[in-house]
Amino acid sequence: MRFILIVTLAVSCLFFYAPQTEAKTRTAGDKKSKQQVLDIDNNGLKEIVKIDDKSDAEGRFTVTVTSQKKEEIDSLSFAGKFKKIELVDLSGDDTKQLVVHYKDLDGFYNLAVYRLKDDTLTKIFSTKSIYGVDTEFDSTLPRIKVGKAKHSVGGGYSSDIPEWEIWVWLEDRFVKER
Repeated sequence: MRFILIVTLAVSCLFFYAPQTEAKTRTAGDKKSKQQVLDIDNNGLKEIVKIDDKSDAEGRFTVTVTSQKKEEIDSLSFAGKFKKIELVDLSGDDTKQLVVHYKDLDGFYNLAVYRLKDDTLTKIFSTKSIYGVDTEFDSTLPRIKVGKAKHSVGGGYSSDIPEWEIWVWLEDRFVKER
C-alpha cells in the first residue's frame, strides 16, 4: 500500500512539473493549416512559414519559409516529432524569431531558435532535456525554462522532479540566469 502511494505521488508531481504542450504564446497557424503569413525579417515583404509534420522514413519533419510567390527561401529538417512553433519578436525590432519545439527520436524535448536574415535561417539558440523545455515569451524578459535533474550530495539523482535552468534573452542572445 505504501509503495502505491509513493508511486501515485511521484506521478502526480511529474504531471504537475511537466511543461505544457499547448502554446500560451503566438503559434504558427492552427493544427489544420500549419502555416502563417507574416513579415518575419521586417523587410516589408511577407513570408509564409509552413510546417510539414508528416514524418518521413527517417522520422524527420520540415519547417519551410517561402515568399508569397511560393518561392522557397529556406527550410529546416528535424529528426523527431513536431510539437509546436512560435514566431516571436525577442528584440522588439519587429523581426520574428522562429522557435521550434519537438521531441527527438531519443525521447528528449528539444527547442531551437532561428533568425531569418538575408534569406537564410540561422540557429541562435538550442537546448534539450528529458524533463521538458518551456518558454515564457509574454514577460518583459523572454525566458526559456529547461528541466534538469536534481543531484544529491552523494552524486546520484535526488528526485524525479526537475529543477528549472532559466535562460533569459538579453539584447541579441540567451544568457543563463540560473
